[in-house]
Formats: sequence, structure tokens, C-alpha cells
Amino acid sequence: MTYKDLIDTLVRDSGDEGAAYRTNAYRWLNLVRQEAARRGSWSSGKDSVATFDTDPIATDGIYAITGYESVSGDEMYDVTNDGVIRRDTENTLKAFDANENENGPPTLWADSGISATGEVQVRFWPIPAEIITIGFLGTKALTDITSAQEAVAVDPFFGALSSIGAMLQAGLRYYHDLNNNEDYVQVRGSKSAFFDAIKIYSQTSGADSVKTSRLEPVGRRPNARPYGRLDPSHFNNR
Repeated sequence: MTYKDLIDTLVRDSGDEGAAYRTNAYRWLNLVRQEAARRGSWSSGKDSVATFDTDPIATDGIYAITGYESVSGDEMYDVTNDGVIRRDTENTLKAFDANENENGPPTLWADSGISATGEVQVRFWPIPAEIITIGFLGTKALTDITSAQEAVAVDPFFGALSSIGAMLQAGLRYYHDLNNNEDYVQVRGSKSAFFDAIKIYSQTSGADSVKTSRLEPVGRRPNARPYGRLDPSHFNNR
């Protein structure tokens, strides 16, 4: 199964095989993938082990981690010097006395916002003054699919299309019904089928097939527990 198979089916069923409709179908496909990723907490661990080299020219110690939406966990690694780089806040790193010897193998890193091109950035201290290989576990960024990739049979984010094709197809059907102003009952049914498919397929991904972890998005509080409960007598239906 390829993206072309998915789009061909949708276009054929629509009765409109024009180029404009096909362009819309790819827009819907990417909306489907975004919705599935959001509702399924679906950040793939496939190919999550990444490295990049520092550059002495980067005197501010800031680097973009291209292709990733976050660093997983609190540690990065100085592969060159076999050292651990621990997470701190950017304010802490920026507050170190500039007169200190701040060049050398990094021991601390911090989130440093987003670059002008939309990539996640990290800051190191001490600032590397030589080429050092940095390693980390990262959550892959979800990138849009274009018509130039329609023959691709594997989704680098979700895994094999043969496994999650039914989920994407259900989503495409939902957006197709919305676009064609189908009646409320039909739209509600296709929406329900899509959301149900997300629940089913979010339990697995291409990452699982190679025995790696499917990483959860950063920022979600694990094991959150309520601190108390309101008195039920305050509610009329209790």
C-alpha cells in the first residue's frame, strides 16, 4: 500500500478526478495524520537515536536539532568524550559569569526555543570550541506528505502504511464527507469511525516492530493524581 493507493481510492469514490480535488486530498491526508498524532499521543520512537556535531563557529552554544520536535528525557551525551550532559534551564546557563572559562566539552544543556526556520533549539554550557559529537534520544517531527512522495509505502512517523492504512483511509473519508457537505448522520458516522481507528492503531507503530519505544510527547504530566475531591452534595445530580 502506498499513499497513491489511498488517494486514488478517495478520488475515485468522489467522482471528481481533477487535479484540484487531488490537491485537496493531500491536504486532507496531512490533516488526518496531524489529528491521529494528536489524539493518539503518537510520537514515533523509530530512528529516535540521533547525533550531530558541534561547530566552533557557533560561539553562542546554540544548535538546532533538525527533524525532531523534542529531546526525550533529561540527558544528552558527549559521544566524543564519553560524558553525560544534563538538562538545566536556559536562564541558568545564560547567567554563568562570562569571564569564566566557558569553553570546553559541554556538561549542561537547556531548551533554547525555536529557530527562525521553525526547528527546536538547544543551548550548551560550557560552549564547545571544537568538533564534538552530541548524541540524544529524540521525538521525531511529523512532516507533511506531498504528491511527490505518493509512491512511498512507509510512513516514517507512524510505521508501515500496510498497518495503519485503515486509519488514514477512515480519516480521509471523514474529511471527504465534511468537504462534500454530507448530511449530519453520515459525517458523525465517519468521524466516529476515524476516531475509533486512532484508538486501535495508536497502540502500535513501526517503532514497535523493531523493539524500540514509542515515545510520548514532552509536556504531558505522567501519573497525574487529583489532590482532592469536591463534596458531591454541591452537585444536583448527586
